[in-house]
Amino acid sequence: MTVPTVAFGMDWTGPLHNLSQHARFIRSVDWAATALGAPDTWPAQLHQMLDLILADPMPSAIMWGESLNMIYNEGFVEFAGDKHPKLMGGTPMESYAEVWEPQFAPIVKLGRETGRATRHKNVPLSLMRRGYLEECFVDYSFVPIPGPNKNVIGFYHTAVETTIQNLSKRRTQTLLDIGDNAGAARTMKEYWEAVLRGFESNVWDVPYAIAYEFHNDGDGDSVSSERGSSDAYSFKSGSSCSAGIRIPRSCSLAGVIGKHIGQVPLTLDVTDQEDVFHQVVKNATKCGQLTEVSLDSSGLPDWLVSDTVGRAFDEPCKSAVVMPIRPTTRNDSEGKNAIGFVIVGLNPRREFDADYERYARLWCRQLATSAASVVLLEQDTAKQKQLTAQLSLSTKKVQESETRFSRFAELSNVGMWVLDQKGVVLYSNTAWNEMLQNMEDNEGYKSWAQCVDEEYQATLLKAWETLTIEKIPTSFEVRLKPTFSAPDSEGNRTMKRQYILSSAFPEIAEDGSLKSIWGCNTDIT
Repeated sequence: MTVPTVAFGMDWTGPLHNLSQHARFIRSVDWAATALGAPDTWPAQLHQMLDLILADPMPSAIMWGESLNMIYNEGFVEFAGDKHPKLMGGTPMESYAEVWEPQFAPIVKLGRETGRATRHKNVPLSLMRRGYLEECFVDYSFVPIPGPNKNVIGFYHTAVETTIQNLSKRRTQTLLDIGDNAGAARTMKEYWEAVLRGFESNVWDVPYAIAYEFHNDGDGDSVSSERGSSDAYSFKSGSSCSAGIRIPRSCSLAGVIGKHIGQVPLTLDVTDQEDVFHQVVKNATKCGQLTEVSLDSSGLPDWLVSDTVGRAFDEPCKSAVVMPIRPTTRNDSEGKNAIGFVIVGLNPRREFDADYERYARLWCRQLATSAASVVLLEQDTAKQKQLTAQLSLSTKKVQESETRFSRFAELSNVGMWVLDQKGVVLYSNTAWNEMLQNMEDNEGYKSWAQCVDEEYQATLLKAWETLTIEKIPTSFEVRLKPTFSAPDSEGNRTMKRQYILSSAFPEIAEDGSLKSIWGCNTDIT
C-alpha cells in the first residue's frame, strides 16, 4: 500500500497564499542581514528544527549558534509581546537583557557544558514586553540540540506562561487570610490589627496598606453627603452612590504595613474641600466602592505620593486604591455609617486589570462583612454591660437587643447562623436559608453538610473539627450543590451554583465546654 505524501514544514519557494500568516512573516524576514544568513545557506538540521517548532502547538523557539539567534512559532508571539517582531532572527541576550544574566545565561552555560536538558516550572520573571517591567510566571525548558560532532549547536526552547494561575492562587490566599484574621476579631482594635495581618503576606499585590478609623462621636463631628448639603461632594454623572451617608469629619491612623509610621499622618480631616485626596475618600465612602487613585495625579498630598519602594520590588507604586469599610447589610439604610477605610498600594509590575480589580473588590467586601460581625459583637457587649448595671431593666433590654439583632440579621445579605455541638441549627436568618435550599431536615451536621458539593466535603469536615474539637475560629470556602433559580416571567428556571466564604467561631462556656457555634456566610460567586 502506498502511503500518501503530506506537505509538511516550511515552504521557502511556493506561493505565499499556501502559508500561514506566521510562516509568511518568517519568509519576509531579511535573514541574510542576521547572523543566521540566508535560508539557502542553513544546514539541513536547522530547517528540520524549524519544521518541528512550526508543528509544535506549544509556544516554542530555536536558539541557534553562538549568538543563540531565535526563530519561533506563532504560539511564542503572544509570550514575546512587544519584543516581537524584532526578536525574530535576533539574540535573546539583547532582547531579554532584563533577565538574561541572572536567569538564562547559567542555564545555557550548563546546557552547553553538559548537554543536559532542563525544565523549570512557575519561574517568576519581570519582563519588559508591554512598555513596563511586568511580573509574570513561566514554565520553560531548554533542550540542547546536538551537532554532527555531538557538540551543542543550539537549543530547543519552550515557554508556557502561568501568570494567571499563580496570581489567582496568591490573591485568593489573601482573601482567605483576611477572612481568617478579621473574622476572628472581637473588638475594633483587634479588627484593625487583623485587617493588616490579612494583607501582610501578599507583599507583591499589596506593597503597602494604611488603615484609618473614622470617629463617630456625634452629629457635630460628621458631614452629610446628602445631595444639596453644603459639605456634599460633586460626583461624576452615572455614579451609583447612595445618598444620606454620614461621613465623619476626622479619622485617625489604625495601622500601617509597607511604610514607616512616620511617613503617614496620624490624623486626617476630610472636611477640606480643596484637598483632592479627601474628596476621593468621601466619594469612595459614599459609594461604598473601592476607588483607584493614580499617584501621578496633581494635588495629592506628599505623604501619599512617595518614592518609597514597595515590599517586593525596588520601585514605588504608581497607583493605589481606597477601600471604604461599611458594615454590609441587605438594606442600605441600616449601613450608612462607615467605620473607616484602607489605602492599598498596587503592584507596580502588574496592570490594575479586571482580574486584579475583581480580587480587590472581594477583599473590600470581606473587610465589610467581617466589620459587620465586629460591630454587632461590640454593640452586644456594650449592651450586656449596661444590662448588668441596670438589673431592673434587664428583661426589657434583652428583648430590645434580640429584636435589634433579629432585624439586623433578617435585613443582612450575609447568611447568619447558630449551631449546637451536634450541628443542629438553633438560629438561621433569611439569607442563610436561601443559600441552603437543599437542606431537608434539621438533624445535625449531616443535614446541612449535604448541601455542599462532594469535592468540598473534606474542607467542610476539617473546618467543623477545627470549631468543635480544637474550639478555635476559622474561615473556609465551599461550593454548594446546584439549586433552581426563581422562575422568570415565562416560568423558566435555571440551575445556579454558589461559592460561599464562611467565617465561624465557637462560643465557649466558663468551664471550657462548647456551648454553640456562630458564623456567617458570604456569597463570593
